[in-house]
Amino acid sequence: MSTPRSRPKSHLGCLPCKKRKIKCDEGRPQCKRCIKRGVDCQYQVLPVRSYDSASVSTQETASRSTELGDSTHSSKDRGTPHVFQDTPSPAQTSLQDYSKDDFELLHHYTTSTCLTFAMTPVLENLWSKTVPQEAFAHDFLLHGILALSAFHLSYLLAERKAHYGSLAKQHYSLSISSFRKELQDPSSEAGGALLAFSIIAVVATFANSSTVISPVEGRANGALDDLIGVAALQRGVPAIVGAMQGSVRQKGILTPIVEAWMTPAADFELPDGVQSALQRLEETCRGASPDGTEGYSAAIDHLRTAFRRALTKGSRLLALEWFISLSDGFISAAKAHDRAAVTILAHFGVILHYCRDFWWVGDEGKKIVEEAAEVLGDECDWADWARIEVDN
Repeated sequence: MSTPRSRPKSHLGCLPCKKRKIKCDEGRPQCKRCIKRGVDCQYQVLPVRSYDSASVSTQETASRSTELGDSTHSSKDRGTPHVFQDTPSPAQTSLQDYSKDDFELLHHYTTSTCLTFAMTPVLENLWSKTVPQEAFAHDFLLHGILALSAFHLSYLLAERKAHYGSLAKQHYSLSISSFRKELQDPSSEAGGALLAFSIIAVVATFANSSTVISPVEGRANGALDDLIGVAALQRGVPAIVGAMQGSVRQKGILTPIVEAWMTPAADFELPDGVQSALQRLEETCRGASPDGTEGYSAAIDHLRTAFRRALTKGSRLLALEWFISLSDGFISAAKAHDRAAVTILAHFGVILHYCRDFWWVGDEGKKIVEEAAEVLGDECDWADWARIEVDN
């Protein structure tokens, strides 16, 4: 008679399953057993070690003055999201540099956080398994997913919001430093990882704004300038990914992300209100700057695609690719608070408003529209449609 093999015990199951002494599938935010029984599924919060400030390497003003993708401006300048400010210098890391608490964040990402933005079963598998696997070869991607997990925990656990928020900002600062370094000399296999991080960067920026900063602390910039800052971060990514499409497809690991990015949006007529608003936006930008409308026209064309994706079930996350499509000229105009560029950003704020049920978006879209309207001034009606749309 054979002896039954003992199975390793997991200590990460939910409290109700532990109490009943039954196996838990550790699903987040609720396991299948608790869903089936209709009970409140709760998990024990494991202690997270605070980072020793001495363990995060820093440099003097040179490293701190590097703006997102633009080393000629101070990090305090307009267009730098507050989550990126005071970024430490890149440090070479290895697995021994991560604590057991970091692996708790990794576990939460793979079992919960990634499921909040995966759009299909294929992408769910990719974001939960393949991306973390690939992240062990790219520091910027690993720190990015740990930061996103910490932002999610700060959203879920109000009593530990500040603690997880601090961990999130530390990991994200490290990810940005490593990301900038990779962009300067990208490896031949980094295309998919760079694109994956570009999506994580956008999500994390909004997550930071909507989950960590309290009204008392305020914001270093604002929703509008955070939007401009994360757009600046994407500079160079499209060219790199385009040049690496062959190697990414040959490698096959992150191909679904690249293919989803390259796939055209569903072709359908936009709602009359949206279509009319975009047509007026084109006329406004053409009249405001007849000699420099190329960047505006491209941004508005991509905005149409973003609206289609935002209005298509299962494709809303792809609306964020709008950031990757913006030209350097448009980003420079947005940093200078050019009125036409700010008006276009206000219309993108409407797209975010359509996505407000995502935990990492919240009311960021409405904030962007309101701040854009403030920049334009009361006498300017260019953002009136956007203001009415976010108030509905």
